[in-house]
Amino acid sequence: MTRTIALSDEAYEKLRKLKEKTGASSYSELVSMLVEEYEKSLVNKLKQLLSELKLSDKEVVELEKIVNDLRSRRWF
Repeated sequence: MTRTIALSDEAYEKLRKLKEKTGASSYSELVSMLVEEYEKSLVNKLKQLLSELKLSDKEVVELEKIVNDLRSRRWF
């Protein structure tokens, strides 16, 4: 199934250029790549924050439960 989305000319040009640079075969592939990178960046930010915190083992377990719950959601 396909969907139609509206983009400004500026956003379209950015996507078009990025599609060329990445070698994505379609805009769907490009958007999927961008979403995956966004999700990875969120995880990396969380990892960095966690490395700066001093958590007990119990707090780590609780935080892992929260992260797993967030991962199971379809949105962030």
